[in-house]
Amino acid sequence: LKIEAEDQGTPKHSSETFVAINIEPDEAAVLPETEQTASVLPAVDDLQFSRRNYSASLSESVRPPHLLLVLPVLNKPSDKRFIICSIISGNKGGAFSILSGSDGNCELRTQMQLDRESTEHYHLNVSVKSEQELPDYATVEVTVLDANDNAPKFIYPNNGQLSNGYFAALAIGAPAHTHLVTVKAEDADAGNSSSVVYSLDPFSVDSKYFECGQSGEIFTKLSVVQMIEKSRKDSFEFRVSSSEKKLTTILRDVGPLRCRNIHLRSYKF
Repeated sequence: LKIEAEDQGTPKHSSETFVAINIEPDEAAVLPETEQTASVLPAVDDLQFSRRNYSASLSESVRPPHLLLVLPVLNKPSDKRFIICSIISGNKGGAFSILSGSDGNCELRTQMQLDRESTEHYHLNVSVKSEQELPDYATVEVTVLDANDNAPKFIYPNNGQLSNGYFAALAIGAPAHTHLVTVKAEDADAGNSSSVVYSLDPFSVDSKYFECGQSGEIFTKLSVVQMIEKSRKDSFEFRVSSSEKKLTTILRDVGPLRCRNIHLRSYKF
């Protein structure tokens, strides 16, 4: 990755550095060593899944417990109470459970609220067996679909001035339409739900001296001298809101809007 640090001065100054990230393989669970593995097909009349591989998808907004998938089982014994379905590996955080239904098929259900931003894909290794027979194995690929469940969050510069806001300074002679600062917020949702637009909080008294572009650029409406004359002060504080933009509609009612302070001070150099 190439990382760039940039200040908000005029002119802007920046520097770059590089970060190398090494991906190390995780310890994957290995299926038990038995005479019957995924690479050895069971006999035609043995207890077994109808397929080797299954797939399913589910929105992260669906609440548990939810029946996600039924895995048909072939050659069931007469007493279906002795059919045992299990998840061998891949069940991160215990998100799923699998049990034998009244018809002897394996029923895969969610056990917890899924979060796409945390885990988007699950690769489950499952097994089915009865008391008299060896287990059969299959894999289930689960894809978690995105729901618009995250509000934008501001990213603040680590400048030591404010831990939850932005700080900027203007020269006493700065003219109208001077760039003050660029705010930035990110939305963890996917697709159009991750698009963010910005606006000034109309209830902030000092916001009338500034204007905000939809991309987060803040400018002065007046010169600094005019601002001081009209307000009779040399420091200003106002709030900026970030909200989601989905297609052509700005969604201001999806989750709380994140509002943070911006401070402006005028200095004579």
